[in-house]
Formats: sequence, C-alpha cells, structure tokens
Amino acid sequence: MKKKRWGEKYKDNRNWRNYNRKLVRRGEAYISLDFIE
Repeated sequence: MKKKRWGEKYKDNRNWRNYNRKLVRRGEAYISLDFIE
C-alpha cells in the first residue's frame, strides 16, 4: 500500500550550471593543486 505524501513535491529551481561552478571554485580553495606538479 502506497502512502500519500503530504504537501507538494519540492520544486528545485536552482540554476545547476552556475551552482556547480560555485562548488568547483569552493573546492579549489580547499584543495591545493600544488602537489600534482
């Protein structure tokens, strides 16, 4: 038996391209890439 969800389904309106760029930039600040050379 399937339960009925209460409320409306969450609609995700993020601009994923921009959001992903921000996460990559944030990751670059945490990870030093000097050890690769």
